[in-house]
Amino acid sequence: MNWTAQEDEVLRLHYANAPSVQLVALFPNRKWDAIRYHARQLGLTRNRPSAQSRPSARVNGWSDIELETLETHYATNSPDELLTLLPNKTLPAIYSKAFVLRLKKPKPEPKPKPKPEPKPKPEPKPKPEPKPRPVIPARPIKFKPWEKQIICDFGQTLTFVELKMLLPRRSISEMRAMAEMFGIKLRNDI
Repeated sequence: MNWTAQEDEVLRLHYANAPSVQLVALFPNRKWDAIRYHARQLGLTRNRPSAQSRPSARVNGWSDIELETLETHYATNSPDELLTLLPNKTLPAIYSKAFVLRLKKPKPEPKPKPKPEPKPKPEPKPKPEPKPRPVIPARPIKFKPWEKQIICDFGQTLTFVELKMLLPRRSISEMRAMAEMFGIKLRNDI
């Protein structure tokens, strides 16, 4: 349904300041969304009063007077007194708003604790003599036949480093023990 020039003129006159209910009454055949859409096409905007200009403006459900009351009395009054001062609010709502506003109740002074009497210090006990470490007998070396063959064939000619390349899983002390078992003298140079 197209807008007439007369309807455009009425919209220009009243759109900025009239409440939405009054605008819908002025245009009975139009829905509020259609009125807003056409006003936007005409470049019209609504004048909305700011929160500071309204005396009892609500901010998230709290009026300025309620906020001032909460800020003034939160720290000093009990929860029951706060509920009396703010009759339209619940205690969780009051605590939540106080948290958002960073209001705090003063912490009660801690009760002084009686100081315990100092206990007499016990005499130090003499340190016991350390126990001797048990002697762990050396485990016999288990070797593979091919390891014996390498020690027997190359033990007298190769250095420990070269033997280590042939027997990578054996330590030098194990190679010496194996050589002693078989009566072979290894080269001393590493």
